[in-house]
Amino acid sequence: MVKLAPLALVLVCASAAVAQPYVSAGLGQLTFESDRASWRVARAGLGYSGGPFSSRLEAWLSERADSREVRVLSDSYLSVPWGYWNLRALFTPDAAVHPRRDLSLGVWLDAGGEWEPSLSLRQMAFAGGHIAIWTPGIGRYLPRWYLRATVPLAAEEGGPVQGALVVSARRYVGSHWLQWQVSGGREAVELPVRLQVVRTWSVGASASIARARAVVSPRAGLQGDSLLGTRLEVGIGLQLGLE
Repeated sequence: MVKLAPLALVLVCASAAVAQPYVSAGLGQLTFESDRASWRVARAGLGYSGGPFSSRLEAWLSERADSREVRVLSDSYLSVPWGYWNLRALFTPDAAVHPRRDLSLGVWLDAGGEWEPSLSLRQMAFAGGHIAIWTPGIGRYLPRWYLRATVPLAAEEGGPVQGALVVSARRYVGSHWLQWQVSGGREAVELPVRLQVVRTWSVGASASIARARAVVSPRAGLQGDSLLGTRLEVGIGLQLGLE
């Protein structure tokens, strides 16, 4: 199955300068190649960026046909001499497909020699159950390249632990990037109604293909991005459609 990942004209936003509190707002549209249906997205947020700590709090409103979702996101980073921490919480109270609660805590270490080991824990709560994902990983910085391998270990509520391997390579070209990713094993996949762990192999590529930025004043600016990706998937036991 060849699947065109979301083509998103993602959020023209206004924000304040770095190293102080800022506000942001945006409008966007996310269109899926599979059914040509689109999500209309609006968001507003507050944040702080400066020194070793940065944090943002955002509210999202997404609409598609007669469906509407409200999502609240909190995302914080703390830099320390040996790496950084990330704490992320996403709440979607009335979600039918997405997690109603999605919490993650990750730590990335500066191991020297351009190596970056990491470990994260993600817990998602759906209407029909819970899933936890432990993800150890290792990254390596090279001139204009970032290579990374992770091993997500997913455990459904009352089920066995399933593993996968994800390898990615990102190349930076000026302000843009091109990323290739290969994965295989048993991954946690969001299906139309619920989350399920399935056996799958995939190869994909994505790229930042356009970026426009305009500085309105020393404290505010406008930015627009577009992302384009493709993914080839081969699945065994992958269930499609509603249940």
